[in-house]
Amino acid sequence: RCCRFSPQYLLRMPLAGLKAVSNAYDVTVCELLTAVCLYGLMLEYRDEAVREGRIFRIAVPVNLRPYFKEETPRNFFTCIPVELDPAQDQTPIWPRTIYV
Repeated sequence: RCCRFSPQYLLRMPLAGLKAVSNAYDVTVCELLTAVCLYGLMLEYRDEAVREGRIFRIAVPVNLRPYFKEETPRNFFTCIPVELDPAQDQTPIWPRTIYV
C-alpha cells in the first residue's frame, strides 16, 4: 500500500515548543520526533502489524561530529536503525503529558 503526502496531515509548530518538550524528556528534537512517529504508527497500524507479523522500522540520523571532533563543511552523520515489534512491546511509548 502506498502512502501519499496530503496537506491535511501537515503539522506546523514552533521550534521553541519542540525544544521545550524535548528538554522536558531530556532528548533531542530528532529523538522526540522519532518517538512521535513510532507512537503514531503504533496507534494507527498496531493491530494490522501484529496480524501480519510486521515490525516497525525507522532510521534515525546521528550527527558524528561531536564524537570524532571533525571540522568539515560537509555532513558527517550515520543512520541508526530502530525497530519496534508491536507484538512484543506492551509498554506505553508516551508515559507522561507535558504542557508547553
